[in-house]
Amino acid sequence: LKADGIGLITSYEDRYLGDAVFAPVWEELNRRNAVVYTHPSWPACCSKMRDELNVSTVEYATDTTRTIGSIVLSGTAARYPNIRWIFSHGGGTLPFLVSRFEREEATLKDKQRILPRGLRYELRKFYYEIAQASHPYAMSSLKSFMPVSHILFGTDFPYRSAADMGRGLVRSGFTPREIAAINHGNAAKLFPQFA
Repeated sequence: LKADGIGLITSYEDRYLGDAVFAPVWEELNRRNAVVYTHPSWPACCSKMRDELNVSTVEYATDTTRTIGSIVLSGTAARYPNIRWIFSHGGGTLPFLVSRFEREEATLKDKQRILPRGLRYELRKFYYEIAQASHPYAMSSLKSFMPVSHILFGTDFPYRSAADMGRGLVRSGFTPREIAAINHGNAAKLFPQFA
């Protein structure tokens, strides 16, 4: 189909993207050096929740983080190094939970096979778009462990506008050069045909 990449949701029923059932998909996408964009949806674990908070307020960010953990801690990221992953919403809650992921890494029985180059290496390969995360709290956490070269512009339109996200970048202390990279330059490296 000559697609530039594919989009997936972070979980399908009770399976996150690191689940072994997806291995044939990852093998083919790895062979194609594909870009895979993920976006959360209503996670199965929370399907019966009814309270004051909309599921997108907390669970979407958490679902993104859980699939990142699934991809990394299952060894999927290391086994399929040619896939270029993009995670929405600044990686969800990942920037706040990195130390917990490091504790998980320390307990892995087969760490050399699962994370031969380490957790931080795998997390820093990924790309993170800023939709609904373009505010100083989330951006300062994301910038603390992620190179600006792996941060991409996103809006989550129609829920947020490009102007909202742009103002958030400015308020988050990015330089004009970094903002230009986030707005276009970093994506142009992923998709050179649109540069």
